[in-house]
Amino acid sequence: MKAFVLAETTDAQRALCAGARSIADEVVLAVVKGAPLTGVADKAYDVELPAGEPVENAAAGVQAAYDAAQPDVVLVEPTPRNKILAGLLAAKLGTAVISDVAAIDGDTVSNMYFGGLASTKQKATGVKVYTVAATCFADAEATGSDDVETIAYTAPEKPLVLRGGADLTKCDVVVGAGRGFGAEEDLQMARDLCAKVGGELGCSRPLAENVDWMPRNLYIGVSGLQLAPKAY
Repeated sequence: MKAFVLAETTDAQRALCAGARSIADEVVLAVVKGAPLTGVADKAYDVELPAGEPVENAAAGVQAAYDAAQPDVVLVEPTPRNKILAGLLAAKLGTAVISDVAAIDGDTVSNMYFGGLASTKQKATGVKVYTVAATCFADAEATGSDDVETIAYTAPEKPLVLRGGADLTKCDVVVGAGRGFGAEEDLQMARDLCAKVGGELGCSRPLAENVDWMPRNLYIGVSGLQLAPKAY
């Protein structure tokens, strides 16, 4: 059995590859825009992405890595961008992504919904594509080689263009705004704070989806961005 891991952060690369090792004989790691960790998988793919391009535009490179690996199961770190890449890959494979997997037992997985308040069990059919939290494999150990191959960037026919706000996942300081702000113009106080502390502004889901005060790519939470800044 072969497992394919798609991850962004170094912690998730290590944890998901360790988990993959516990369920598969061979582990392949793919990382978009960033050198993959070595020593955690049997093979690693560095999927190239030009500066300024959204990660989602690397879908063809991820597909190429998958085609080269021909895995039985795909484990994906559940970042917003990786979720889109997973969905695009699953669509190409004629399958669906099972999200928020908390445990894997053969072809049956336990996954969470309602923001983690409830769980259910599902049996995967066809190609298995799961988004998995790193904590799913808390006791596993990663092993592997230093074999890394670069996959050249292939531009999509209809590239994604992001507008509005910084990439909060790469910011050291993030200021979060929520429904405590009574009016859109009051957000200037949060922006002023950002200027003082050298941070960037994010928001809760209601500010992005209910009142449309901020771009949807800036909301933070279970179904939005998952961050680890130095200060929040």
